[in-house]
Amino acid sequence: NTQAVLWSEFLGVSLRSTCGADYGITSTATVTTDPSTGNLTVYVDGPDGHLYAMNAATGAVVWKAVVDTPSTTQQDYYAWGSPLVANGNVYIGISSLCDQPLVPAGLDSFSQQTGSLQAHWDSLPAGQIGGSIWTSPALMPDGSIVVTTGNASKPNGDPDRSEEHTSELQSLR
Repeated sequence: NTQAVLWSEFLGVSLRSTCGADYGITSTATVTTDPSTGNLTVYVDGPDGHLYAMNAATGAVVWKAVVDTPSTTQQDYYAWGSPLVANGNVYIGISSLCDQPLVPAGLDSFSQQTGSLQAHWDSLPAGQIGGSIWTSPALMPDGSIVVTTGNASKPNGDPDRSEEHTSELQSLR
């Protein structure tokens, strides 16, 4: 009602990127009730490679989980999309920061209650890079999770190796 800041939490910032800017959190946090505690909880993917669950009333970190481990010497992993909370899990896409370099991308599913990794899906076959998930996962009426994948073309005009793999993810429920 007063628009006063109730709490704040610093979750990190990326190194100076090859895109020409520093990045903090670019996605929108997802706020929903934790089914095990009944507390309103904020879920957000930080630029430090962690997915956070925070108490919405106090800002206290309930749990944090490693989504990826960004390099300290180059821009690689970065979270662009917002987390999806569904089916008792928190889903978050893995992408690169400005495609320089590309990373092995995919989707992770974490327990909404504990933050433990439940499943991982690779957007491209093993050993390939690219196929970043830049957007938020979406929940379909049948409980399936869908994502969009892709990267810009390489500087030499070669395809990014993800065009054929724009994916509907049905294995994480």
